[in-house]
Amino acid sequence: MKSTTYPSKYVSPKGLFTVGQTKFKWYDLATDPAEITPQDIYNAKTCIENAAENFQDIEDLGFVIMHRCGKNHLLLVCTWRSENELWESVYYDGSGNFEIWDRSKTHLPTYCVWEMGIVYHESQAWKKYLGTTKDEDDKKIIWLISLKEKYDVAFNEAGSLKKEAGGYRDDDSYIKLQLPASDFILPCSFHQISHTICI
Repeated sequence: MKSTTYPSKYVSPKGLFTVGQTKFKWYDLATDPAEITPQDIYNAKTCIENAAENFQDIEDLGFVIMHRCGKNHLLLVCTWRSENELWESVYYDGSGNFEIWDRSKTHLPTYCVWEMGIVYHESQAWKKYLGTTKDEDDKKIIWLISLKEKYDVAFNEAGSLKKEAGGYRDDDSYIKLQLPASDFILPCSFHQISHTICI
């Protein structure tokens, strides 16, 4: 079997995105963070706001991965539905607009190695959330703190990233995702690293 060399990718946490009663943590993922433009993000958010899943009326927590793949984007919209399993809708902008990706097959791809790093991090945060006996507001704070713990991200009252004395900037900050040069590609744990994430 011939091995393929894959490029490094960068994940950039972009704060919270709220659609009605659903709150999402937003992550951009690309080989170059500048490849995801404000217009791309606007189009993606419009897609989610108008999705058939009707996030407007569902009180839920989740995350979004805006993944630049070549010249197009995959938009992975994930929610927890207050349970222990991850629910997902996938959109693709191959036609120029985000449309649901029809995946009506028996065996299909789920997450690539770069996306799995984010999903792993989110699953660990969700396990903490599920394990608390505090009230719902405290649980949501625990869920949100996972961004601060792993990425040293700070939020203002509106839920957006804010600048800190340590130099974190929401416009160009990122976390590097690197693949090891080997035939077998296995994700590293988020616990092993701080701002540079090796996948």
